[in-house]
Amino acid sequence: MKTIVPSLARADFKYLLFAEVYTRVEEPKTKRKAFGLLEAAITCFSRKGLDQVTLEMIAREAGVTRNLLKHYFKDLEDIRELSVKYIRLLFQRIAIDALASGEEADVMLARYVDACFYWVENFRVHALVWLAFLHRCSRDKKLRELNTLAGAVGEERIANLIRLGCEKGVFAPTTSEDAAKVIQSLITGALIISVSEELARPKGLAVATREQCLAVAGLRRISANAPVTEQLSARQRVI
Repeated sequence: MKTIVPSLARADFKYLLFAEVYTRVEEPKTKRKAFGLLEAAITCFSRKGLDQVTLEMIAREAGVTRNLLKHYFKDLEDIRELSVKYIRLLFQRIAIDALASGEEADVMLARYVDACFYWVENFRVHALVWLAFLHRCSRDKKLRELNTLAGAVGEERIANLIRLGCEKGVFAPTTSEDAAKVIQSLITGALIISVSEELARPKGLAVATREQCLAVAGLRRISANAPVTEQLSARQRVI
């Protein structure tokens, strides 16, 4: 699946996103080192989950001492929280960039959905940590609040897109907030299946989720029997 994500063309794309969430220091060399350490931590979390990883494991993965880790991060909880924020930011930036590459609301929504699967396929280690994060949210109030906030931002983004589509006549009139909640749930559920069942290239699931999301958004169909995606602009085919 080819996805239009301009930011990924930049070699330092991931580091720049990390720099947005790691604001403890400004010195570039120190930030770069912290970035490498966090990537090592994310690798550990992807293997063991958020609960079973220790500072010693992360230090071993990064090839540094435990004391050096504590020079860059407060504690293990700090590393967990920064890892989640960084992963969510990267995920969101990929989806937003793909959305912005479209012109019509239906194409924008389709690319938004496809970009989410692109993230799972190309950032699988991050996706595994995200799955572990969702599990931990059920018993960690701080992480649950973080997830709720991120979800609300995503829903508002989708709602704005649906409102745009209604104004342009692409989508039938609908309650954008309710539709956005359903679409967000469809995407989240499909991504959980994709990650947990180790679907290396979940094309069928991606297409089905895209069709469902477009239908919920109220895409006006030319034929009641025609697949929703047949009505997309040819521009969508490059995804």
